[in-house]
Amino acid sequence: MKLSILNAGRPAACDAAVFLRARGARRGAHATHGGTLVVLSVVLTLCGCGTLPDARKLADASAQLSSAVAASGAGVAAELDGAGQVERAAELRKAWQVPEHSSAALARYADALASI
Repeated sequence: MKLSILNAGRPAACDAAVFLRARGARRGAHATHGGTLVVLSVVLTLCGCGTLPDARKLADASAQLSSAVAASGAGVAAELDGAGQVERAAELRKAWQVPEHSSAALARYADALASI
């Protein structure tokens, strides 16, 4: 239902005023909504500020993952060297730096979380 049907021939601002009067709104009614929002935000903030979970297990697992990624890359490159695929081993070592750096960054991040 359009508001202009209720208030035909008048400007849109008048339509809004009619609508607000019909809804029972009055001057200053928005202040109670603002107070409700303040109370709600305080309650949610207090409820959300509990104790932090222990992130030491995440840090330990991330460190193990990082060392496993580094060891697997080195192991495959060594196997390629042993099989006479020296060029492919060099390519693998260069390409494997990305997963090694990523897993090392993950381990540092998890360690930082655990130290909070």
